[in-house]
Amino acid sequence: MSNPVERLTAEWRLAPAAALSDLPYTGMAIMRWTCRTALKREFVSHVGDDVHVFSYVLRDLRATSWLDGRQVWDGVIPAHGLRIHAPAAEPCWFAHSAFDSMQFHVPVDALRDMAGGPARSSRIELKDPVYASEPGVTPLVHAVASALDRHDQLTSAYVDGLAIALLSRLVSRFSKPGFDGRQRAVTLDARLRRAIDFIDTHLADDLRLATISAVAGVSPYHFSHLFTAATGVPPHRYLLKQRIERARQRLLLGRETVLAIALDCGFKDASHFARVFARETGLSPRRFRQTG
Repeated sequence: MSNPVERLTAEWRLAPAAALSDLPYTGMAIMRWTCRTALKREFVSHVGDDVHVFSYVLRDLRATSWLDGRQVWDGVIPAHGLRIHAPAAEPCWFAHSAFDSMQFHVPVDALRDMAGGPARSSRIELKDPVYASEPGVTPLVHAVASALDRHDQLTSAYVDGLAIALLSRLVSRFSKPGFDGRQRAVTLDARLRRAIDFIDTHLADDLRLATISAVAGVSPYHFSHLFTAATGVPPHRYLLKQRIERARQRLLLGRETVLAIALDCGFKDASHFARVFARETGLSPRRFRQTG
Protein backbone atom coordinates (compact mmCIF):
# COMPACT_ATOMS: atom_id res chain seq x y z
CA MET A 1 0.00 0.00 0.00
CA SER A 2 1.49 3.37 -1.02
CA ASN A 3 1.48 6.10 1.60
CA PRO A 4 -2.06 7.56 1.40
CA VAL A 5 -1.22 10.45 3.74
CA GLU A 6 1.31 11.90 1.30
CA ARG A 7 -0.85 11.14 -1.74
CA LEU A 8 -4.06 12.71 -0.38
CA THR A 9 -2.24 15.72 1.04
CA ALA A 10 -0.97 16.45 -2.47
CA GLU A 11 -4.22 15.62 -4.27
CA TRP A 12 -6.53 17.46 -1.88
CA ARG A 13 -4.16 20.39 -1.27
CA LEU A 14 -4.93 19.98 2.42
CA ALA A 15 -2.82 18.56 5.26
CA PRO A 16 -4.54 16.23 7.73
CA ALA A 17 -5.04 17.54 11.25
CA ALA A 18 -3.45 14.31 12.53
CA ALA A 19 -2.16 11.14 10.90
CA LEU A 20 -0.42 7.82 11.52
CA SER A 21 0.96 5.49 8.84
CA ASP A 22 2.20 1.90 8.74
CA LEU A 23 0.82 0.81 12.10
CA PRO A 24 2.98 -2.06 13.38
CA TYR A 25 0.47 -4.93 13.20
CA THR A 26 -2.30 -3.89 10.80
CA GLY A 27 -0.21 -1.70 8.48
CA MET A 28 -3.13 0.72 8.53
CA ALA A 29 -2.92 4.46 7.82
CA ILE A 30 -5.26 6.75 9.75
CA MET A 31 -6.00 10.41 9.07
CA ARG A 32 -8.19 13.09 10.59
CA TRP A 33 -9.34 15.69 8.09
CA THR A 34 -10.49 18.95 9.64
CA CYS A 35 -11.46 22.20 7.97
CA ARG A 36 -13.10 25.05 9.89
CA THR A 37 -14.34 26.90 6.81
CA ALA A 38 -16.31 25.79 3.77
CA LEU A 39 -13.77 25.20 1.01
CA LYS A 40 -16.53 24.75 -1.60
CA ARG A 41 -14.58 22.31 -3.70
CA GLU A 42 -14.46 18.71 -4.78
CA PHE A 43 -12.44 15.96 -3.12
CA VAL A 44 -11.71 12.85 -5.19
CA SER A 45 -10.21 9.61 -3.89
CA HIS A 46 -8.84 6.74 -5.91
CA VAL A 47 -8.96 3.70 -3.64
CA GLY A 48 -6.12 1.33 -4.50
CA ASP A 49 -6.61 -2.31 -5.43
CA ASP A 50 -4.87 -3.39 -2.21
CA VAL A 51 -6.81 -1.36 0.35
CA HIS A 52 -10.24 -0.83 1.91
CA VAL A 53 -11.13 2.69 3.06
CA PHE A 54 -13.43 3.44 5.99
CA SER A 55 -14.54 7.02 6.64
CA TYR A 56 -16.38 8.33 9.69
CA VAL A 57 -17.98 11.77 10.13
CA LEU A 58 -17.21 13.33 13.51
CA ARG A 59 -19.63 16.24 13.18
CA ASP A 60 -22.48 17.21 10.88
CA LEU A 61 -21.46 18.50 7.47
CA ARG A 62 -23.23 19.41 4.27
CA ALA A 63 -21.94 17.68 1.16
CA THR A 64 -22.77 16.02 -2.12
CA SER A 65 -21.25 12.57 -2.50
CA TRP A 66 -20.69 10.29 -5.49
CA LEU A 67 -19.36 6.77 -5.87
CA ASP A 68 -17.98 5.58 -9.20
CA GLY A 69 -19.77 8.45 -10.94
CA ARG A 70 -23.18 7.84 -9.28
CA GLN A 71 -24.58 10.35 -6.78
CA VAL A 72 -25.33 8.68 -3.44
CA TRP A 73 -25.92 11.68 -1.14
CA ASP A 74 -26.88 15.36 -1.23
CA GLY A 75 -27.53 17.23 1.99
CA VAL A 76 -26.47 17.12 5.62
CA ILE A 77 -24.33 14.11 6.52
CA PRO A 78 -25.00 13.46 10.22
CA ALA A 79 -22.30 12.97 12.81
CA HIS A 80 -21.40 9.28 13.30
CA GLY A 81 -22.07 8.59 9.61
CA LEU A 82 -19.96 5.72 8.29
CA ARG A 83 -18.84 4.81 4.76
CA ILE A 84 -17.04 1.67 3.58
CA HIS A 85 -15.25 1.81 0.23
CA ALA A 86 -14.09 -1.37 -1.46
CA PRO A 87 -10.75 -1.70 -3.25
CA ALA A 88 -10.61 0.13 -6.60
CA ALA A 89 -13.61 2.32 -5.77
CA GLU A 90 -13.64 6.01 -6.79
CA PRO A 91 -15.52 8.04 -4.18
CA CYS A 92 -15.92 11.77 -4.66
CA TRP A 93 -17.54 14.44 -2.52
CA PHE A 94 -18.10 18.19 -2.68
CA ALA A 95 -17.85 19.98 0.67
CA HIS A 96 -20.48 22.68 1.14
CA SER A 97 -19.51 23.33 4.77
CA ALA A 98 -16.73 22.94 7.29
CA PHE A 99 -15.95 19.33 8.12
CA ASP A 100 -14.26 17.01 10.59
CA SER A 101 -13.87 13.34 9.72
CA MET A 102 -11.68 10.28 10.19
CA GLN A 103 -10.35 8.06 7.43
CA PHE A 104 -8.91 4.55 7.83
CA HIS A 105 -6.91 2.95 5.00
CA VAL A 106 -6.73 -0.79 5.64
CA PRO A 107 -4.57 -3.21 3.61
CA VAL A 108 -6.60 -6.05 2.10
CA ASP A 109 -4.40 -8.64 3.80
CA ALA A 110 -4.91 -7.06 7.24
CA LEU A 111 -8.68 -7.09 6.88
CA ARG A 112 -8.59 -10.69 5.69
CA ASP A 113 -6.50 -11.66 8.71
CA MET A 114 -8.95 -9.92 11.07
CA ALA A 115 -11.81 -11.82 9.48
CA GLY A 116 -10.04 -15.16 9.60
CA GLY A 117 -10.16 -15.62 5.84
CA PRO A 118 -9.26 -19.24 4.99
CA ALA A 119 -7.02 -18.42 2.03
CA ARG A 120 -5.13 -15.47 0.67
CA SER A 121 -7.27 -15.65 -2.45
CA SER A 122 -10.49 -15.20 -0.45
CA ARG A 123 -12.26 -11.90 -1.08
CA ILE A 124 -13.89 -9.90 1.68
CA GLU A 125 -16.92 -7.86 0.70
CA LEU A 126 -18.43 -5.39 3.14
CA LYS A 127 -21.73 -3.57 2.80
CA ASP A 128 -21.51 0.23 2.65
CA PRO A 129 -23.71 1.84 5.35
CA VAL A 130 -23.87 5.09 3.28
CA TYR A 131 -23.52 7.39 6.30
CA ALA A 132 -25.67 5.32 8.67
CA SER A 133 -24.36 5.16 12.23
CA GLU A 134 -23.12 2.02 13.94
CA PRO A 135 -23.07 2.16 17.77
CA GLY A 136 -20.30 -0.38 18.15
CA VAL A 137 -17.98 1.65 15.92
CA THR A 138 -18.48 5.08 17.49
CA PRO A 139 -16.53 4.62 20.76
CA LEU A 140 -13.61 2.98 18.96
CA VAL A 141 -13.29 5.76 16.39
CA HIS A 142 -13.43 8.47 19.05
CA ALA A 143 -10.83 6.65 21.11
CA VAL A 144 -8.56 6.67 18.05
CA ALA A 145 -9.22 10.38 17.48
CA SER A 146 -8.36 11.19 21.09
CA ALA A 147 -5.16 9.14 20.88
CA LEU A 148 -4.07 11.00 17.75
CA ASP A 149 -4.64 14.31 19.53
CA ARG A 150 -2.28 13.43 22.38
CA HIS A 151 0.34 11.69 20.22
CA ASP A 152 3.28 10.19 22.13
CA GLN A 153 5.70 7.27 21.85
CA LEU A 154 3.01 4.73 22.76
CA THR A 155 0.34 6.04 20.41
CA SER A 156 1.07 3.73 17.46
CA ALA A 157 0.82 0.54 19.52
CA TYR A 158 -2.28 1.76 21.35
CA VAL A 159 -4.04 2.84 18.15
CA ASP A 160 -3.14 -0.44 16.47
CA GLY A 161 -4.94 -2.28 19.27
CA LEU A 162 -8.00 -0.09 18.77
CA ALA A 163 -7.73 -0.69 15.01
CA ILE A 164 -7.89 -4.45 15.51
CA ALA A 165 -11.08 -4.08 17.56
CA LEU A 166 -12.52 -1.72 14.94
CA LEU A 167 -11.77 -4.06 12.04
CA SER A 168 -13.27 -7.00 13.89
CA ARG A 169 -16.42 -4.99 14.53
CA LEU A 170 -16.73 -3.84 10.92
CA VAL A 171 -16.27 -7.34 9.52
CA SER A 172 -18.73 -8.78 12.03
CA ARG A 173 -21.35 -6.12 11.30
CA PHE A 174 -20.98 -5.54 7.55
CA SER A 175 -19.78 -8.77 5.95
CA LYS A 176 -21.96 -9.62 2.98
CA PRO A 177 -23.72 -13.01 3.03
CA GLY A 178 -21.56 -15.77 1.63
CA PHE A 179 -18.19 -14.58 2.95
CA ASP A 180 -16.34 -17.64 4.17
CA GLY A 181 -15.02 -16.29 7.46
CA ARG A 182 -15.34 -17.30 11.08
CA GLN A 183 -17.49 -14.39 12.21
CA ARG A 184 -21.15 -13.82 11.50
CA ALA A 185 -22.78 -10.46 11.05
CA VAL A 186 -24.71 -9.32 14.12
CA THR A 187 -27.74 -7.17 13.46
CA LEU A 188 -29.66 -4.86 15.74
CA ASP A 189 -33.19 -6.17 16.08
CA ALA A 190 -36.20 -3.94 16.69
CA ARG A 191 -35.86 -4.21 20.47
CA LEU A 192 -32.31 -2.90 20.50
CA ARG A 193 -33.10 -0.16 18.00
CA ARG A 194 -35.94 1.04 20.25
CA ALA A 195 -33.57 1.09 23.19
CA ILE A 196 -30.84 2.95 21.29
CA ASP A 197 -33.32 5.54 20.02
CA PHE A 198 -34.58 5.96 23.59
CA ILE A 199 -31.05 6.44 24.94
CA ASP A 200 -30.15 8.95 22.24
CA THR A 201 -33.25 11.06 22.90
CA HIS A 202 -33.05 10.91 26.72
CA LEU A 203 -29.37 11.58 27.39
CA ALA A 204 -30.26 14.31 29.89
CA ASP A 205 -32.32 11.89 32.01
CA ASP A 206 -31.19 9.63 34.85
CA LEU A 207 -31.21 6.47 32.74
CA ARG A 208 -31.06 3.13 34.53
CA LEU A 209 -30.58 -0.28 32.99
CA ALA A 210 -34.03 -1.34 34.17
CA THR A 211 -35.63 1.62 32.38
CA ILE A 212 -33.80 1.03 29.11
CA SER A 213 -34.41 -2.72 29.14
CA ALA A 214 -38.12 -2.10 29.74
CA VAL A 215 -38.21 -0.06 26.52
CA ALA A 216 -36.71 -3.06 24.74
CA GLY A 217 -39.22 -5.37 26.44
CA VAL A 218 -36.67 -7.78 27.95
CA SER A 219 -35.12 -8.32 31.37
CA PRO A 220 -32.10 -6.18 32.37
CA TYR A 221 -29.77 -9.19 32.32
CA HIS A 222 -30.96 -10.38 28.90
CA PHE A 223 -30.87 -6.85 27.50
CA SER A 224 -27.30 -6.27 28.68
CA HIS A 225 -26.20 -9.51 27.03
CA LEU A 226 -28.00 -8.73 23.74
CA PHE A 227 -26.77 -5.13 23.63
CA THR A 228 -23.12 -6.00 24.29
CA ALA A 229 -23.14 -8.81 21.72
CA ALA A 230 -24.67 -6.54 19.05
CA THR A 231 -22.72 -3.32 19.65
CA GLY A 232 -19.45 -4.48 21.17
CA VAL A 233 -19.91 -2.32 24.29
CA PRO A 234 -22.13 -2.69 27.38
CA PRO A 235 -25.15 -0.35 27.72
CA HIS A 236 -23.60 1.86 30.40
CA ARG A 237 -20.49 2.41 28.25
CA TYR A 238 -22.56 3.28 25.18
CA LEU A 239 -24.61 5.75 27.24
CA LEU A 240 -21.47 7.46 28.55
CA LYS A 241 -19.91 7.68 25.08
CA GLN A 242 -23.09 9.24 23.65
CA ARG A 243 -23.18 11.80 26.45
CA ILE A 244 -19.53 12.71 25.92
CA GLU A 245 -20.03 13.00 22.15
CA ARG A 246 -23.04 15.30 22.59
CA ALA A 247 -21.02 17.40 25.03
CA ARG A 248 -18.11 17.62 22.55
CA GLN A 249 -20.41 18.92 19.84
CA ARG A 250 -22.09 21.43 22.14
CA LEU A 251 -18.75 22.70 23.40
CA LEU A 252 -17.47 23.25 19.86
CA LEU A 253 -20.60 24.60 18.23
CA GLY A 254 -22.25 26.74 20.92
CA ARG A 255 -21.64 29.38 23.54
CA GLU A 256 -23.54 27.66 26.35
CA THR A 257 -22.03 27.45 29.80
CA VAL A 258 -20.25 24.28 30.82
CA LEU A 259 -22.90 23.76 33.51
CA ALA A 260 -25.77 23.98 31.01
CA ILE A 261 -24.06 21.47 28.72
CA ALA A 262 -23.30 19.16 31.65
CA LEU A 263 -26.91 19.06 32.80
CA ASP A 264 -28.29 18.63 29.29
CA CYS A 265 -25.94 15.71 28.69
CA GLY A 266 -26.98 13.84 31.82
CA PHE A 267 -24.25 14.79 34.30
CA LYS A 268 -25.28 15.82 37.80
CA ASP A 269 -23.12 18.94 37.97
CA ALA A 270 -20.23 20.74 36.26
CA SER A 271 -17.61 19.15 38.50
CA HIS A 272 -18.77 15.61 37.74
CA PHE A 273 -18.92 16.43 34.05
CA ALA A 274 -15.39 17.90 34.05
CA ARG A 275 -13.91 14.82 35.73
CA VAL A 276 -15.57 12.35 33.35
CA PHE A 277 -14.92 14.48 30.26
CA ALA A 278 -11.21 14.80 31.11
CA ARG A 279 -10.94 11.07 31.74
CA GLU A 280 -12.55 10.22 28.37
CA THR A 281 -10.92 12.88 26.15
CA GLY A 282 -7.72 13.87 27.95
CA LEU A 283 -8.84 17.52 28.17
CA SER A 284 -11.04 19.57 30.48
CA PRO A 285 -14.25 20.91 28.89
CA ARG A 286 -12.89 24.46 28.84
CA ARG A 287 -9.57 23.38 27.37
CA PHE A 288 -11.35 21.27 24.76
CA ARG A 289 -13.46 24.29 23.74
CA GLN A 290 -10.36 26.50 23.47
CA THR A 291 -8.47 24.01 21.27
CA GLY A 292 -11.46 22.94 19.17
